Amino acid sequence: GGGGGGAFANANADNPHTAANPPTDHGGNGGGGGYDTTHTAGGSPYTDHKTDFRVHETFVSAVGTLGVSAQRTFGDLFNYHQTHPTGKEHKNGAGAGGAIPEDQAATTQPAKQQPQSAYGMSHRLDDAFRRRVEDAKEGVARLAVVFAAPLTDLAVTYQAPIHAKTADEREFINACLREAFLFDKMKERQRLTLVDAFEKRVVGGGSTIITQGEVGDYFYVIQRGKVKFLVDGEEVGRAGRGDTFGELALLYNSPRAATVVALQKPCTLWRVDQLTFRRILATYRIKGDTETKDLLKKVEFLKDVDDANLTKIVYLLGTKTYPKAGEQLLKKGDMASEFILIKSGKLRGTDIEINGQKFEDKIFGPGEHVNSLAVLRGLSVMGNVVTAEDNTTVLYLRKEDFLRTCGDYDALIKKSADTKALRIKGIGSRKINTSTAGHLASVVTDQTYEAGHVFYREGDKVPPGLYLIRSGEVRVESKADDIASKLVGPLGMFGEETVGEAELRTGGVGEVVSRHTVTVTKDLGVGHLGVRAIVSVLGTKSPGDDIEMDDLEKHRILGAGTFGQVWLVNRKGTREAYALKIQFKRQLIDSNQAAGVIREKNIMAQLHSPFIIKLVNSYQDEKNVYMLMKLYQGGELWSVMHGGEGDALPELAAKFYSASVLEGLTYMHRRSVIYRDLKPENVLLDSKGYTVIVDLGFAKVVTDKTYTFCGTPLYLAPEVILQRGHDKGADHWSWGVVLYEMLCGITPFYDKNIDQMTLFKRIINMKFRFPHGDFVSEEAKDLIKSVLVADPVNRLGSLARAERDIEEHKWFKGVNFGKLHRRELTPPWQPEITDPLDVSNFDNWDHLLDKKKDEGKPLSEKEQKLFKDF
Repeated sequence: GGGGGGAFANANADNPHTAANPPTDHGGNGGGGGYDTTHTAGGSPYTDHKTDFRVHETFVSAVGTLGVSAQRTFGDLFNYHQTHPTGKEHKNGAGAGGAIPEDQAATTQPAKQQPQSAYGMSHRLDDAFRRRVEDAKEGVARLAVVFAAPLTDLAVTYQAPIHAKTADEREFINACLREAFLFDKMKERQRLTLVDAFEKRVVGGGSTIITQGEVGDYFYVIQRGKVKFLVDGEEVGRAGRGDTFGELALLYNSPRAATVVALQKPCTLWRVDQLTFRRILATYRIKGDTETKDLLKKVEFLKDVDDANLTKIVYLLGTKTYPKAGEQLLKKGDMASEFILIKSGKLRGTDIEINGQKFEDKIFGPGEHVNSLAVLRGLSVMGNVVTAEDNTTVLYLRKEDFLRTCGDYDALIKKSADTKALRIKGIGSRKINTSTAGHLASVVTDQTYEAGHVFYREGDKVPPGLYLIRSGEVRVESKADDIASKLVGPLGMFGEETVGEAELRTGGVGEVVSRHTVTVTKDLGVGHLGVRAIVSVLGTKSPGDDIEMDDLEKHRILGAGTFGQVWLVNRKGTREAYALKIQFKRQLIDSNQAAGVIREKNIMAQLHSPFIIKLVNSYQDEKNVYMLMKLYQGGELWSVMHGGEGDALPELAAKFYSASVLEGLTYMHRRSVIYRDLKPENVLLDSKGYTVIVDLGFAKVVTDKTYTFCGTPLYLAPEVILQRGHDKGADHWSWGVVLYEMLCGITPFYDKNIDQMTLFKRIINMKFRFPHGDFVSEEAKDLIKSVLVADPVNRLGSLARAERDIEEHKWFKGVNFGKLHRRELTPPWQPEITDPLDVSNFDNWDHLLDKKKDEGKPLSEKEQKLFKDF
């Protein structure tokens, strides 16, 4: 129950920003680590209710000759295999749960036996991979949550420090960095700036350079002398000239794994600190991206592209340099497949012929482009002769990259215009940011109407929705509003009065009475945005709860950590149970987390999805801040994945759970929120068996990229480790890791006794494999490999169609995401909840009743102001 390293009982009782957070004992009922337990004893883990979650196509084809209907449901299949454990393995792997034995008649109904284990459907790995899984479980708890302090006041004007060194010393440090994985992929100019920031340190023989257990933030290069490494006082190794140590300290605030002592002679070292390293990386990226974006904005046919897609184009651009005059970029008659933008230098176009007409030679300078719009529209263009005039650097964009990542050019321009209109006008009384407007624009549908068409008349009952005019014209008139007839043309909008707060709250159920008559006066092209589509992006807001602190009655501690405690509470006089998180202001201030807890609370307050933890109310007094949250009593997803005798989940179950988690992530991403710590321990199950993402301590509103290193090592994306800036693509990576773990029983990059640096190298180099044979279906492998892509620009989920590319992947064929969104599917397992206040399965935390109750000095008036926005 609430003991381990999960959603609420982690090191910080929620907010894992300062302490290690090992997932302690996840076994059975006592480990989980969320604030509640799994009530499974004697109950059926897989219901036999009918569901619309259909069987995977490959399973249907494999057993089709046996007469098994494609309409068999989750419950049917799970109950069948619970009572027929010796069924033959499906030829495409255990992903479909195994084929039906031939001696079973097609009309045989699954037995309704209630199994005693929630994991009878788990399937078995090959022996070698199973040993790897078992070995890994022994050491995985050592890889806890990691974080670095957020970078503040990032600006392109940042000047990195420069410490004096000779040319030989500069080259020596640079050569050493080229051999270290954190630096080997850096651009030379960027790496030399970092080299200049290294400072010299000379220590005498026997001097301690770093101490085991202390949190360090320096990385070292040895120029002269030798050092020895001590772990718990025992020497474990030595290093000398050209060796480096302390790489992890550049990534996050990490306790040193060993003590490093200089040997007898003086030792010359070069070192750089974490903050300088991270600022250099972030500044170079921000400065380069800003300059490139400014260059793109000067291209006529890109000036109307919205900022989000312009940023995508920046990351798609490649760079080529042609140092010699006369070097040829394009030959006569070649098929042009790249948009070319000149960054510096000049290009000469010769023998120019377009549609049979010849033109004079042309010189292209900085900011000008070659092949332009036709290439981005996906048209076939015959090239002319293009050569470099002198030392020239160009930015290039491949046609196929643009189409895959940004989509059709004309649709992109249309979406950009819709985004701008929605951002300016808002939805009803709600103001929306650019990112949310962009997500709304992506669900707009195109419609056309002829002149004379009447949309609706004043007093008619109409379905609520907005219309964005692309071409043509309508007349809007009203007698009741006493307004003159007005014409609305391109870039205009009508229907706003039908979309109010009531419609947004109910999801557009029913109709509203129109206050206007709207008639088409010129043939019309519009984008339609119905309320259901709007709510799919904005979500619905439930009426505000009026529960006050005095209304609550405490029962038991569900978990405790560095910053406070989580209590099971109920509303006095009712059986309504909640989780109350109490965090100590003094602890938050001393750990520099006051701003973080306010950010977490504000983000929770704006998220209204059943797939994400619900904040009911928040309070504060002189000593504490409080967050009252909905209670989820189904336990952790981790327990479902790893708590049984089998090695992994069947693919049918994995489809449901991974799709449900994706639903929560998609909801966040449409609101410019990235989660940044997805793992099974941070996903709970509600009373119906649906997933709920909890613990938003690392969540952040990000409209472009963020550079803070944070998360759990096993699930970190390469761009997070390399400090290159990350966005929602990092969440997609973590989702892919969780999906692999569901199907294989282990995360893809971990092995027994692996150290953190080796783990990071494996992640960056994409070193992972699947179990031998057909244990995992080919469709599942393809999806995972499409998500676990090192370059986030090419990662599934980050392309033009965003998460829809994942939802429509062939592995999810037959999954009705619309019904999943409306929670109309039957989950593979429903917890048996007997009492909303039952704490019999929770760990006993009574010994912590008075923990930190009066700890720390009282807050000053200035310190109290830090929480004024809570």
